[in-house]
Amino acid sequence: MVSTAQKYMKHTVTIVKVSLARGRESTTEKDSPAYITVYRTIVRDVSGDHAVEKTLIFLPPDADVVEKDKIKIDDVIMPIKWIRKPRFVGQEPNHLEVLLD
Repeated sequence: MVSTAQKYMKHTVTIVKVSLARGRESTTEKDSPAYITVYRTIVRDVSGDHAVEKTLIFLPPDADVVEKDKIKIDDVIMPIKWIRKPRFVGQEPNHLEVLLD
């Protein structure tokens, strides 16, 4: 499925599929087009306010990704915090939003 967001997906990420069989973890990797953005937010906790950077990735609406998978960007593997899917622009699904932990 081609979405209107495809033209903005100038980056490539690797989706690391994690599976567990007989107590052993195995992984498979698949490249996917993406748009990567980093933003700053303030996190408040008992020790005060902290500026934290978060990585948000936009993937095609038909990307094969679930929250137990991981994302690899430039040889750094990060777990997924949440996935909002699908996001719509008009009648067709446009993209998935994936926040990394």
